[in-house]
Amino acid sequence: MSAIISVFLYLIVLFGVSSILFFSLVSIWSTTEPVIAYLLSLIITHLILNTFGQIGKRDN
Repeated sequence: MSAIISVFLYLIVLFGVSSILFFSLVSIWSTTEPVIAYLLSLIITHLILNTFGQIGKRDN
């Protein structure tokens, strides 16, 4: 049950942070391909969250 809650929280954080990153990037640079910009912000956010997870596992 805790794994389902962890995955759900991860998805909320992933899409929340990537949406904030997307809207901040689109407000700075105009783009003709917003879907690609959102997917790139989603990938970047996933990589950052994965790196934080690896740092937490390495300390134990």
